[in-house]
Amino acid sequence: MKVKILFLFLAGASFFSCKTTPTPSDSVDYFVFGSGYCHCINNCGTFYKYTPTALVKGEGQTCQRTDYTYSGAALPATDLAQAEALLKALPDELYTAADTTFGCPDCADQGTFHIEIKKGGVVKAWRLDTNEGALPEFLAPFQQKIRATLEALKE
Repeated sequence: MKVKILFLFLAGASFFSCKTTPTPSDSVDYFVFGSGYCHCINNCGTFYKYTPTALVKGEGQTCQRTDYTYSGAALPATDLAQAEALLKALPDELYTAADTTFGCPDCADQGTFHIEIKKGGVVKAWRLDTNEGALPEFLAPFQQKIRATLEALKE
């Protein structure tokens, strides 16, 4: 009996002594991502707003993320997990890059990926070409991830 009690005590102590490091999603105010096509008539964009507690699809018609509101119902937990994975895939080099536009987004009617993040009260935003060949090498995996995430959220 003493062995069982000792085992439970040690297991409990090791469980509660574990420390976790905060993930990027724990420290963001919000993360907006999506795609827009400015050479269209209506339904020109799809944007989502992630917070650590909810993912909401934007309501709007234009190709600009700033024209959308995010007051609808929260999407399911599986969609929230997709958005969180995308946030975690955001390359560190993006934060230190001098540019906020990469490639020539929507120049040839190919659309634009929009990213906006508010962290610690500071807002940063970027526009990415949807043509992978027009992006710096460090952005290619993220561009593929945002495309896959938007496709998964459509379903």
